[in-house]
Amino acid sequence: MSNQPPIPYWLPVDESLALGAQPDQSGIEWLSEHGYTLVVNLNTPTARNFWPDEASEVQKAGIHYIHYPLDCSNLTPEKYAILRGILSSHRNGKTFLHCAMNVKSSGMAHIWRVVELGHDPVKAKADLAATPGHEPKWEKYWQEMGV
Repeated sequence: MSNQPPIPYWLPVDESLALGAQPDQSGIEWLSEHGYTLVVNLNTPTARNFWPDEASEVQKAGIHYIHYPLDCSNLTPEKYAILRGILSSHRNGKTFLHCAMNVKSSGMAHIWRVVELGHDPVKAKADLAATPGHEPKWEKYWQEMGV
């Protein structure tokens, strides 16, 4: 059992939350072996690497699955509020939050980290260097959300 996940742009937040890009079958198996109990997919079905069988494969691995396709062309407080509800409901388990390339997932999780977990915003933002990067709209959204 390898400790390094076969998931691109892997970014652990704490013992109960990790972020990354679209996993494949080996990534799902790794998550299962490491005690993850929820996968939240922010990927839209139009993403080039969307995996249509993800829900069934995650569930076969004994992990709960939520698909919350997030269109980030219009970021609003309500979009975070929905994700906050999902993450809050599973605080006692281990959650893997992902999108296509860990841009949406890490962008939304940045708010969670600062607001809900009390992480230092500067450190949390520095951790984003492990991801492909965020467009200026994310900076604007984070400011609107108070982080």
